[in-house]
Amino acid sequence: MKSLIVLLIAFCISLSAIAQSISVFDAARQNNLDEIKAFVAGKNNIDTLNNGGHSLLILAAYNNSAGVVKYLIENKANLEIQDKSGNTALIGAAFKGYTNIAELLLKNGANPNKLNFNSANALFFAVTFGHQALVELLLKYKVVTNQKDRFGKTALDHALIQENQAIIGILKAAR
Repeated sequence: MKSLIVLLIAFCISLSAIAQSISVFDAARQNNLDEIKAFVAGKNNIDTLNNGGHSLLILAAYNNSAGVVKYLIENKANLEIQDKSGNTALIGAAFKGYTNIAELLLKNGANPNKLNFNSANALFFAVTFGHQALVELLLKYKVVTNQKDRFGKTALDHALIQENQAIIGILKAAR
């Protein structure tokens, strides 16, 4: 009976830990700064990953949770941590077109040339999804424009495929 009680207590503690992990990732997505602060104050790993390999910073950046992104940066979250596809918080912001988040990351040292597992940097995502302001921002931070992805294409090639004349012009002028 004693061992059954101990097992039941251990199970409840495990469920509590799982619930906390789930809620902290949701907090990052929902810009719930109070929950993130409580998580960090509890001496938890600020760079903890969910099952998809996403850190709190990646999720916050991808969901435009500016307050959480700023707080995580101030508390030394790893700006270069990569998910299971090799994407960083900056790549997530570039994909979604969140210039404000990308600028916050870049100002604090995020590497604009970090490659995902397809050999693409943030510029590829900004170009492919037509985020002109983000392309301009990445160029200010010296993003490599002649990087080739695993298909042998550059960001300019992707702009040509998308027929985005404004971005084509920007990239040609940056050569």
